[in-house]
Amino acid sequence: MFINKLKFKAVLALILGGVLSFTPALLASDTIFLTRAEQQRIQQNEIILRQAIPAESGGATVEAIGLFSAPRAAVIQVVTAFEQYPEFMPNVSRVEIVKQDSSGSVLNLTLALPLGVVKKYRIRLFASELSTRSTRIAWHSVEWPGLDPSETIRETSGHWVIQDIGIDSSLVLYQTFTDPGSIPFGLGWIVNMMSKSSVPELLIKTRLRAESIVLQDRASPDRTSDSSVLFVVTSHSQLGSTGRETGYYFSEVTHPYFQIVDAGFSVDIASPMGGEAPMDKTSLKLHDQQNKRFFENPDHMQKLIHTLPLIAIEADDYAVIFFVGGHGSMWDFPENQAIGDLTAQIYENGGVAAAVCHGPSALVDIKLSDGTYLVAGKTLTAFTNEEEAVKQLTDEMPFLLESKLVERGAVFTNAAVWQENIVISDRLITGQNPASAAAVGKAIVQFLKSSKHLE
Repeated sequence: MFINKLKFKAVLALILGGVLSFTPALLASDTIFLTRAEQQRIQQNEIILRQAIPAESGGATVEAIGLFSAPRAAVIQVVTAFEQYPEFMPNVSRVEIVKQDSSGSVLNLTLALPLGVVKKYRIRLFASELSTRSTRIAWHSVEWPGLDPSETIRETSGHWVIQDIGIDSSLVLYQTFTDPGSIPFGLGWIVNMMSKSSVPELLIKTRLRAESIVLQDRASPDRTSDSSVLFVVTSHSQLGSTGRETGYYFSEVTHPYFQIVDAGFSVDIASPMGGEAPMDKTSLKLHDQQNKRFFENPDHMQKLIHTLPLIAIEADDYAVIFFVGGHGSMWDFPENQAIGDLTAQIYENGGVAAAVCHGPSALVDIKLSDGTYLVAGKTLTAFTNEEEAVKQLTDEMPFLLESKLVERGAVFTNAAVWQENIVISDRLITGQNPASAAAVGKAIVQFLKSSKHLE
């Protein structure tokens, strides 16, 4: 629900009132400070532009701040949709996602500058939660092996700070430092001049995209947490030291997905990093009818290409959180604070935690508000030690999932290798392997349809 403009201004004044002064130098802080004059301008929907004195090296720092009629989650969704950067990032003509896992994302970007000048550079991005209502997404340039220095820029770094303001609104800061390095014909000054215009343009385009997401959500049929399921897939793509790629297992998405949506319930898909999640290519088996149905529907595939970042998810929006398997999850699901906090809150709100195959790796470190492990004393299943041995990956895993769950106090049960097996214990639903994925989906639907859950 949108908050009206008068109420919005009142909320903004309350949050930013007791104004903190800001020095002429650009902010190094992760908190967004505004002068009184800037508050008045930003309430009129202006973009605030700040520029530092250019560095002796030739680089320049530019910062812009804007007010968005969109919540933090929608802004993060736009900012982490890396493959869409050419559509709204000024001068960015091409993006290649080099790496995306629990440590962050690495992108190759190509800039198209005036007079046919083309520059390429590589950046590493990573996100952090500054508070319960503020997220920082930072980046800095890293070496691009094999790229000639004349082809690239000398240095770039910066960050977004996205801060919730009231309901369905946010204050957004974008700061960037860029040293373009060698530009032909002595035209480096044009790059600095372009930064002054392109940074506000970027913020305006980001705002439009975030607000369009909100409008689309408003136009869609009403959803409540009683009928919404959140799938979580891995962002990790490397299979230990094997040199092979991994990711989520496709049928562990598709089989439960259609059980749930065909029953009339909604599904969103998130990942630790957001954006395009890596698929275990060996799982893309299109003779499987559910895989084929999902793969050939662009609307379904977009949910895996544009996964929601976990840090932008609100627990109150979902009745079920379901962790999809695939070996990648063994690296970025455990010890993940966003996963732990979100799952514990959904579960303690009366919802379900579900997982299949390697998906229960998400459960090994989750503690409830009383300090006990979620899995302690519960009967469950997961990919077994024997199944891992059959795959000849025992030594590549950071730990053995069956053993770790038992260590956390779970009562582990299993069927024969590769046979369907699901276990329901209180509001914990687990499946042993890919053959169990559809049955997990059916159990989720039974919970959602139960008279105890839906009035």
